[in-house]
Amino acid sequence: MTSIIFFAASSIAAGDGEQITLDQILARADRWAASIVNLRIVYDHLSLPATNSPLVDWLAPPEHCDSLMLFARSEWIWADYDRLDLFEERSFYWFPGKIGYRTIHVFNGLKGETFHASYQKSPDEVEQLKELKLASWGGEKVINSIRAPLLGLYWGESGEWLPEVLAKWDWKVEGMEAILGEPCVRIATEHIVGTHPRLEILWLDLAHDFIPRRYQIPPTPSRKTGSDFVVDEVQQLEGGLWFPKRARLQYQTDPITNRLIVVTEARVNQTLDLTRFDPPIPVKGTIVSDKRIRPTEPPSATSPQLTSGWMIAIIGTAAILLAADLWLRKKGAEK
Repeated sequence: MTSIIFFAASSIAAGDGEQITLDQILARADRWAASIVNLRIVYDHLSLPATNSPLVDWLAPPEHCDSLMLFARSEWIWADYDRLDLFEERSFYWFPGKIGYRTIHVFNGLKGETFHASYQKSPDEVEQLKELKLASWGGEKVINSIRAPLLGLYWGESGEWLPEVLAKWDWKVEGMEAILGEPCVRIATEHIVGTHPRLEILWLDLAHDFIPRRYQIPPTPSRKTGSDFVVDEVQQLEGGLWFPKRARLQYQTDPITNRLIVVTEARVNQTLDLTRFDPPIPVKGTIVSDKRIRPTEPPSATSPQLTSGWMIAIIGTAAILLAADLWLRKKGAEK
């Protein structure tokens, strides 16, 4: 693990002598995030050869390599103004007897509903909807899953973008470092997650909208696992917005896991297909769980529900009074 030296500084000088402050970093991140009204990205997860070396110490793999193996593909659609969030993940297997699957998680703020759909493929490659969970707005509004190409830009567990976490946590500007030849300003914060402290370090690219070129969570005595994320290649989207294109992710578990993330599609501020945010129609064999809360109007005095309810209550009361009268008469006769 590469050691990190901390400096008690609120600003640091760039190469031309300009002082970079946290306020400037936050303002730049705000402009980047504010330029996105909606976003759609598709990206592949590929397995990389096992290595314990830090990501920055080994070269990025070529685009076509025998050791690269595609094991999952993800799609994320997000829109702030309508509070729309769709995350779809498709897995692939190469082993006999294994079945690929696809899951879709959706939060539809327009309709106040969420749903989770899971599909499975049979051995003959026919995909079928296996489970559908429906819920109302009262459930989770954040789809709790990482967005791999946007690590350091978007925090999936809380649904927050970089400007929000910059304003929420106490960050320190630590120094200037080159990541893959690009000058970056390094900032760090330590905060509590659950009951354990977590250190998070970002290297922000000065020449490309201050987007993270490296994002690291080192292991701690209370948190044995860590992660390291390095962006090897960036791209420009509509309006000149800089965005990650190829990146590597290392989970410092036992054994260490290395992944290559390749963005195959990325568009911002385009017309969205809103039908994607409606739940699929169940088929025979689908397990359906419907927890949606449908508002109902209170019944009127003349409604059949109220009338029948009153009739039941009256009949019940009459039966009680009749039983009491018979009991009293019997007691009187005994005397």
